[in-house]
Amino acid sequence: MPAARGDARERLSDLNVQWVADLLRFSQTQLQVAFGAHGGRLRCQALGIDASPVRRPEAAPAVVEEETLAEDSNEEAVLLRALFGLCERAGARLRRLEARAGRLRVTLRHSDTILARREERLAMPTAADLLLFAQARAICHRARVRRVRVRWIELRCLEIARGLRQLTLFGPEAFDERASGGAADSVAEAVDRIRGRFGEGAIVAGWRFAARPGPAVMAAPEKRARPDA
Repeated sequence: MPAARGDARERLSDLNVQWVADLLRFSQTQLQVAFGAHGGRLRCQALGIDASPVRRPEAAPAVVEEETLAEDSNEEAVLLRALFGLCERAGARLRRLEARAGRLRVTLRHSDTILARREERLAMPTAADLLLFAQARAICHRARVRRVRVRWIELRCLEIARGLRQLTLFGPEAFDERASGGAADSVAEAVDRIRGRFGEGAIVAGWRFAARPGPAVMAAPEKRARPDA
């Protein structure tokens, strides 16, 4: 289920929920106690109820990733963490298809169900997570014209082009999205190989920890000067 990702998946594992039938043993009230507002969305998806907006089918191929936030939020760090996860998943799918995206569209659904959508053509088609995120972040910023909290985010990769080009790992243009794509594609492919061999948790991007409270750090007690004898 789309809602059973990230922190929600870890909590479901703690509750020994492995199948949809396991989730349906809990009432909506119990799920809301355990997951907050996200509990209701988990139960709706388990029952096959999809609250995402109805869209016309697109004739052109597209790679689409979406996420419903655990709690409605308008904090930039929370939204960017979710957006980076979408870029990671979309980039991995594009690379498996040996394809690149030439245009990105970011759609936000607010708490009051109002949609905000912006899109832009990329200077150079890419399938690299970092380059997708750099562009999607700018598009998302333009879409956030309201102060209402966001509930749902969608990343849609359009103008899909088949065939990946061999790119250089080093050079001044390595991470320049306006150039040939550079090291970003090589790094993404290397990460794919490592995760394919050792699992998804083998390499975790720092954006995954954005807006999450870190462990408390206790300051060491001050040393007092000993009185002279």
